[in-house]
Amino acid sequence: MAASRKRTKTMRRIKGYPDNFYPILLFVVLAVLVSGLLLIPAMLEFKLDILIDWQLPRDLRVPVLFLHAATGWIISMLIGALWQAHMRNNWRRAKHRLTGTVNAITFLLLGASALGLYYAGSIETQVSSAIVHTLCGLLLIPIFTLHGLLRR
Repeated sequence: MAASRKRTKTMRRIKGYPDNFYPILLFVVLAVLVSGLLLIPAMLEFKLDILIDWQLPRDLRVPVLFLHAATGWIISMLIGALWQAHMRNNWRRAKHRLTGTVNAITFLLLGASALGLYYAGSIETQVSSAIVHTLCGLLLIPIFTLHGLLRR
């Protein structure tokens, strides 16, 4: 019993979720972030006609794009799980509303712009979606980090 208490105290947890939820959330966020950063040069080239010296090797582009899309879908499920208790409870308690709201809006924009990247019919909409998606992804780095640091 004492070992169980000690392990819970040293592990970062989100109240009301299984012990492994927070590490899974961080792992998936990190995977989608790294894969997204690796895809920025290809987006600049294919969507904006801006050539960057460094590109992912051609044989890695599709696997990294698959990883990015798959972890994006997993994040949407994890956010749905966070909505059930974490977001609603902390909103009622007026805890970290600003960073939480910016996080939620950013994730919504990421999801909407991802749909635009996949399903937009016009080139202009795809380019706009790519720009919004990239900027929101970059915004998520400091705001998600700040929101996590405020927990402490």
